[in-house]
Amino acid sequence: IVFFHISGYYSIGKHYWIPLKMEANSIRIFIAIELPDAVKRHCISIIEMLKSAGADVGWLKPAGMHLTIKFLGQTQKRLTSRISEELSIVADKQAPIDFRVGNLGVFPNAQRPRVIWSGCHDTSSTLGEFAKKIDEAMSNLGFKREKRIFNPHLTLGRVRSGRNVKQLTSCLDQNKHVMGPEFTASEIILFESVLKASGAEYIELAKQKLMSDLPQV
Repeated sequence: IVFFHISGYYSIGKHYWIPLKMEANSIRIFIAIELPDAVKRHCISIIEMLKSAGADVGWLKPAGMHLTIKFLGQTQKRLTSRISEELSIVADKQAPIDFRVGNLGVFPNAQRPRVIWSGCHDTSSTLGEFAKKIDEAMSNLGFKREKRIFNPHLTLGRVRSGRNVKQLTSCLDQNKHVMGPEFTASEIILFESVLKASGAEYIELAKQKLMSDLPQV
């Protein structure tokens, strides 16, 4: 909890607070799959449709759209090389993964929506096990294991107030079965998230090809 009288923080708008001084030599990182432009265009078209509800939502920009596999949070920079090594070991044993984007929903529920998402269906049926192996690999480096079952989704926006929420959920319900493009993920990326007043900036720290050691035929 951040109290208003703490001078070591500044606010981004009225919803986010960022410490002026993070832990020395630490960065905020996460592991994700990058999305092709066709998927991002689909997500933007959905966002434009949902904006018609007039709800108070912080919509994501294309640069912020990823399929997050694991959020690692504030981490010592010196660990990034070891994280990359662990990701390489897991990625070398994972074939490329096929996806189909489709369906709309909210977290935690339609009565009190906080996060608006588009589904990302793993048609290869291997993503869940892949995410579990990444979780296990990161736990070897001291990161906490995930307690929740991995639920792949693409975050479209975050609800900031109750304004026009009923109109928003009605629009979502009317379009909940809309389907998007298919795509194949062939690499996993370690990103740094840099929080700025203008929004988060994402920096690619490491990239690992899936099944990069597959014998050539």
